[in-house]
Amino acid sequence: MADRLTDRAYAELVRAGRMIVTSSRPLVGRPHVKQPKEGAVEMCLLMHCGERHHVLAVRLERRGVQWLCTDFETA
Repeated sequence: MADRLTDRAYAELVRAGRMIVTSSRPLVGRPHVKQPKEGAVEMCLLMHCGERHHVLAVRLERRGVQWLCTDFETA
């Protein structure tokens, strides 16, 4: 999967994996999707992780026929 993310997005994904700790399977809400320009999609969603909640945001950009994750953030 690393070849589908920029270095920055991959580093944030790894950090998020360490940050999100839960004893049960996370429940993910419905994603909110926007297309700010042709060839780009931004999504955010709320994850319920037991007592904690996290927000995930992702930006995908089309590069030729493939999509690349250019940004990934969580809080």
